[in-house]
Amino acid sequence: MNQQINEEQNTIDRGVSDITSFDLLEQPSKFKTALDEAYRVEDDLVENSQFFTDLGKGALQLGMETVGTVNRALPTIGLGTADEDYYGVIDSFNSMFSNALGYGPDQEGKSLEIPYDQYTSNPRFVKHMNELNLVAHSQAAKKIDPALQNAVLNFQNKGDQDSKDYTNNVFNTLYQRATDSDDKDLLQQLDNFNNKTWKVASLDYENQTVTINNLPEIDEGMFGVDLTLDPSFSSKGDLIFPGEGVFGMRDGKLEQLASSVSRPLDEMFMEGTTPELAQYMSDNVTDKIAFQGPEMLPPEGTGIGYMIPMFAGMGAPIVKGLIKGGKSAYNLSKNALSNRNYELPRYEPYIASNMDQGLGSIKQGNLFGNE
Repeated sequence: MNQQINEEQNTIDRGVSDITSFDLLEQPSKFKTALDEAYRVEDDLVENSQFFTDLGKGALQLGMETVGTVNRALPTIGLGTADEDYYGVIDSFNSMFSNALGYGPDQEGKSLEIPYDQYTSNPRFVKHMNELNLVAHSQAAKKIDPALQNAVLNFQNKGDQDSKDYTNNVFNTLYQRATDSDDKDLLQQLDNFNNKTWKVASLDYENQTVTINNLPEIDEGMFGVDLTLDPSFSSKGDLIFPGEGVFGMRDGKLEQLASSVSRPLDEMFMEGTTPELAQYMSDNVTDKIAFQGPEMLPPEGTGIGYMIPMFAGMGAPIVKGLIKGGKSAYNLSKNALSNRNYELPRYEPYIASNMDQGLGSIKQGNLFGNE
């Protein structure tokens, strides 16, 4: 009898031991309900913590932009490289918004020539120019075909052989389509794209100068609406970068002439008295909370919480979006390519034959190669 009980007990023991803890968690129980609730609360706390962290960054950046706006609205006291023509209520507003609002200086034929050693003397300037080059590349592809733009963006993000091959295939498919249909306009656009006429700058190897003469429009914004201010040339021929400030040549040197309202602490670079502190504040404060790149994107890793305080400062970009909608038809007609007799050359794949994408190197062959 005892043996039978033991055998039955063993059987029962073995049966229970075959049930894992995961099996138990699959069964409805008060324990499982309490455990699920604990995990949900933990997840909510993590998510809410990130939300409030992003909200704090957005609020801090809004405060920075308020300081930056006031800084630019006041007359400069002449420290460092600041140019008084970009400060004061009227001058600062005009330098920031006149191009977007349609009454700024004509951009046609504008250019800025910079000695190569000066061009490379400011890493922030070089980085921004590389980013502009990527935007120009993407926008040029978009004007030809959205599929080409998607391929270019994918290649810019990954930079691997597969994405390069895919971009080549898209380009060659479009080229073949244009050839088969005798679409001269598309053939010329592809020709220009292949020859990199979209590039923001060109290098004169003989004179070792860089000429910036092809600033792209930045077609970015929430909900698909273009709300981002474009880079432009000022009436003095200086470069106005909405997210970085104003740059120009003075006495043979490339200088920052005004800070962006988004980056008021960059005034420390212009004053030049504390370069180490200026770099520290740029790396550890401004770059962590300010909008990034020509597209003025939120800092990497931030969510919707960052944007909530930013809605308070959306007035001028919204005006830009409304005005640019009216200008698009004009720009389309102005940039329409004229029909002409067009000889059909045979191109090698444009990326495989030349990896000149402006992906961050400041080497001449990478940024400005014309092969």
